[in-house]
Amino acid sequence: MQPRVTAILVAHGGGEYLERTLASVERQTRRPDITIVIDTAPADASNRVISAAAPTLHLTARHGATFGAAVAHAVAQTWTQLGDSASSTEWLWLLGEDNTADPRALESLLHAVERAPSGVAAGPKLLSVDDPAMLVSLGETISTLGATVQLVDNEFDQAQYDTKDDVLGIAAAGMLVRKDAWSALEG
Repeated sequence: MQPRVTAILVAHGGGEYLERTLASVERQTRRPDITIVIDTAPADASNRVISAAAPTLHLTARHGATFGAAVAHAVAQTWTQLGDSASSTEWLWLLGEDNTADPRALESLLHAVERAPSGVAAGPKLLSVDDPAMLVSLGETISTLGATVQLVDNEFDQAQYDTKDDVLGIAAAGMLVRKDAWSALEG
């Protein structure tokens, strides 16, 4: 049995990439069981784009809410509005309005957590939406002095990191996180 996944896409007024990001969620080889779009700066244009995509839930957060606050609001509203169908969700897939996902992104993230069942989160290799040959993020580590350090910083993607598995930290964009861990840590 496949784990249940709720995708939460945080929009901020529908920027230029929102329609493309919503379409990328629809094209997933392993589609989310529930799709929620939460807008932190709703506008007529973003409402039209989101409504046309017909997510399971279309929510709004207070204007200017942070990504984390918007996700927390979406999680709380999901359980309130969808009840039992949301309570069986095992994983949350977190996306921003400019996170155009590869068609196999969710499937690949789920395979990663299957291979490492003690893991509570998995993150994708992030490429620039404007230049898909450019790596934007591959995770973070900590220096010997305790400072966070990006593992890559705008390098050309030549598959040089495709075998990298474990990192200390991952970006929120595209993160797949176990719902029970999210809840225990209160986001």
